Amino acid sequence: MKIGKTTRDTDKRAAELSSATGVPTPFIIAYEAYFDDCDHAETYIHTLLEVKGVRLAKNREFFTLSASEAIKAVIQTQSKLDSPAPSQQSPTVDVPLPDSNLYGDQTLNELSAIENEPDQSEPWEQVLSEAYDYHFGSDDSLQDKSKAIKLYKMAAKLGSEEAHVQLGELYADAGDYAKGLDWLKSGADKGFLTCWLELAQVFGGKNLYFDDSLTSTENAIKCYRRFFEIVAKAPARFDADGTKLYSLLNHYLTLLNKRENDRDIIVLRSFTTKFRSMLLALPDESDAKAKCSALSNLLEQYKLIN
Repeated sequence: MKIGKTTRDTDKRAAELSSATGVPTPFIIAYEAYFDDCDHAETYIHTLLEVKGVRLAKNREFFTLSASEAIKAVIQTQSKLDSPAPSQQSPTVDVPLPDSNLYGDQTLNELSAIENEPDQSEPWEQVLSEAYDYHFGSDDSLQDKSKAIKLYKMAAKLGSEEAHVQLGELYADAGDYAKGLDWLKSGADKGFLTCWLELAQVFGGKNLYFDDSLTSTENAIKCYRRFFEIVAKAPARFDADGTKLYSLLNHYLTLLNKRENDRDIIVLRSFTTKFRSMLLALPDESDAKAKCSALSNLLEQYKLIN
């Protein structure tokens, strides 16, 4: 089974593969999917299947799995990467395989039903758990940070936010601050809220793993600004009772020290509007009132009336 990317016509690509010396039977396309970034999609799928132990070699695109399992992996990747609707101009990730006994005993109806199968777990959960074991020497695992880093990197490729954070701290703890920052920035670029907060702490001189020489109030403000810009879309998903968000907002405002610019004002107004609505919806009415009052006092203290 070959799974790989192409930006060209998939049938022509299959014909090229079939014409290569040593191919016993022609390749056909079992499934193809469209992605905005086929390089990212290919890396994700290959890592997902490598974790499952079905990749023949790291530098090859061949896997030992059934057609249905391969198709499910591609569909899972579409779901995780939020790929757009198909377009003839979009790059694809295709699953070509030899024409002999294509589906075996599996019917086309069973293959089409794969798209409706529920996915109850994240693809990185198992590998992240193994990384923790080697990182901290838990259970019967001997502590091995080299193995932990390898596993964290696999989890990061599969979209784990926590893996980016752990890699950032591991490298920083070893004195490689540049590489540690790179992992946190990579996670932040993906929109991971925890990575933005970690960066805010690094630049604010509050992260114990990083050297104080990286302190930059301007950069810390930028990181908090981006965090609140993202979290405003769904504050309750990050912090159900609002306690942590209130504390982080206080840190942000303290750094600004009443020197906020127009962008900060926009971000703060958007966030605090959503945040107040979230607090008012808390099940404990007295708790909701107390937290809304504390928010109003905080905004008034920094001359930001919402």
